[in-house]
Amino acid sequence: MKIKTSFLFVLLLSILYISCDVDDEDKSCLAPSSATITELGFTSVRIEVAAENVREYVVRYGEEGVDPLSPGLSIAYFNTLEVIVTNLTSGQSYDFYVSVLCNNGQSSAPVAILNVTTASEIETVCFPPMNVTSTVIDYNETLVAWEASVDNELSYEIEYGFTGFELDTGIQKQAFETTLLLDALLVGTSYDYYIRSYCEVEVSLFDGPFMFTTRACVLPTNFMVSEISSTTALASWEGNGEVSWELEYGAAGFELGDGEVIFLGETEVVLESLTSAIIYDVYLRANCGPNGRSKYIGPVTFTTL
Repeated sequence: MKIKTSFLFVLLLSILYISCDVDDEDKSCLAPSSATITELGFTSVRIEVAAENVREYVVRYGEEGVDPLSPGLSIAYFNTLEVIVTNLTSGQSYDFYVSVLCNNGQSSAPVAILNVTTASEIETVCFPPMNVTSTVIDYNETLVAWEASVDNELSYEIEYGFTGFELDTGIQKQAFETTLLLDALLVGTSYDYYIRSYCEVEVSLFDGPFMFTTRACVLPTNFMVSEISSTTALASWEGNGEVSWELEYGAAGFELGDGEVIFLGETEVVLESLTSAIIYDVYLRANCGPNGRSKYIGPVTFTTL
């Protein structure tokens, strides 16, 4: 009875082992879920394969219309999910077949990529501009410049936005020369931008992102109040290239927005009609165009006589 039981136990283990081995082999021999061309060159293609638990797979390829079972197909073996097939002929149409290499040396059913034509070296290709540069002109303006990559570029498109923006969500501008002024920018702000070419019959890919940061609006320096009398005082400061400033003053402790405001184009001003023996606070900030001001500096505190 013990011998019979042991025999049955061994037989059951053998069946389970064979079953698992067949299951594992079947899993390793599933066809790729997809295979796509992600980059096309003159004599090469980049293929991206979607497959799980694959140690190795095989790419068979030949001229358009070739039989996937033909013994004359070129064969390449790979163990990464993104590969480059080289030594192709430019301007030639190919069919590619991607299969998983099974444990038994056979191949899974192939995934077909049909009618792939490499780029022709004699046809015109549209490329993005080259040598792209940006020069910050002012607080709100930046000049972008570039050089044409090919002779058939008719115009260009620049898309820009705050750093990290996604394409198709930014501001798009068209240019017919190799420079473009970006204006109405925010002061002291970082931007990304992309650029592409419009050629005679096609549009290039975007190149980028490139980056620039507009000029910051700097605080005035050496801000002081002097020549104090019972009803007047002289406020003065030094600028950093700005052309206008905003000064606000009032009785000590006032909140910004509640004081007397003076807009100035000079770096000094006489505060008039003050009250004798009163403590005053004075704040100052630089105006840097329509889209930006510096932070306030101050308060500078003084007491009238």
